[in-house]
Amino acid sequence: MSQKWLMVFKVCGILVGGLLILVLAGSTWDYSGRPDFCISCHTMESVTRSHQSSAHAEVRCTDCHLGVGFAPMMLFKKATDASQIVKNLTGTYEKPIRIRHNVPVTQSCESCHYTKAFRREMIKVTDWFEDDRNNTRKTTAILLKVGDGRQKEGIHWHVENSITYGRDAEGKIVSVELAKEDGTTGTYRLDGAAEPVTFKKMDCVDCHNRVAHHIDTPSGITDKYLLEGKLDPSLPYVKREAVKLLEQTKDTDPAAWSDLFAGIVQFYQDKYPDVYRSKQETIEALPEILAEMAGQINFPTMNVTWETYEDNLGHDGCFQCHNPSFKLEQASEGAELPETISMDCEICHNMPVTVEGGNKQVVIDLM
Repeated sequence: MSQKWLMVFKVCGILVGGLLILVLAGSTWDYSGRPDFCISCHTMESVTRSHQSSAHAEVRCTDCHLGVGFAPMMLFKKATDASQIVKNLTGTYEKPIRIRHNVPVTQSCESCHYTKAFRREMIKVTDWFEDDRNNTRKTTAILLKVGDGRQKEGIHWHVENSITYGRDAEGKIVSVELAKEDGTTGTYRLDGAAEPVTFKKMDCVDCHNRVAHHIDTPSGITDKYLLEGKLDPSLPYVKREAVKLLEQTKDTDPAAWSDLFAGIVQFYQDKYPDVYRSKQETIEALPEILAEMAGQINFPTMNVTWETYEDNLGHDGCFQCHNPSFKLEQASEGAELPETISMDCEICHNMPVTVEGGNKQVVIDLM
């Protein structure tokens, strides 16, 4: 064979090989970015369950955890996490797993959500049940002052202005720095706290930190099952007893859960024998239902329960900064800033209104 044809075969071989490598690399990239790849790992059980029941269930894992951006940069970011493969093979991963670094919201949240189109106010209606004998159903309505992007009011005021918070060595927020567009600045410090060692500018995920991976509390998931009719609200104290048993799973070996949940059958046999006789089939099914509920809020193999990850979308998150113990340390000249960070409930919402029953009219104050 002449040198000419040998060179042609070599070039063709290189081109075909390169094409195959590109196809293989592209297929690998696509497959490793699919949710079914992510959830195939046993360490992902808790986040998989919570993601599948969230409003972001159809959002790919990589859209949030890798972000959307320049392809070579995304490839580099994925390659830097190759150490996770070694940790999985050697069993040296964390239990529970903690996210150390979030993808910038400009590459994740804002690829879908247009942040300049905030709503002004939003009414949130929550149905829940008392833990009394009748499992009394109640409805609570609250007006959330979300904010429409104006600098002076609303929950989204926090991201329309520049707020940087500092944490001490233990992770507690100890300083808050405010910078407004008009040049007003101020720094608040927590009384008697240590010096901050890390700083972060506030963005979406400081409040919406569990938006795709919320894990219900025992009370919350029991309310959900009662609303969906999976638990019979006519059973005396079923809310109270279900919550009590689910809370005990946190400190109980999973192998003993079946015996634990069998206790609810014994409860009705002992305390309400007439109810047990009339609804025996429903009551006998309760242990299996409780096991299903426990599987959604407690993940022993990864040491994850409803208490493991803090959810900042509520009072616990707000009160990290909204606390009168944060006092104004310094401010720009002429700045009209409060001396402390307010805990006034009505900054972010009006006072909630609760009525009994599932079909009652609720009247709330819009002011």
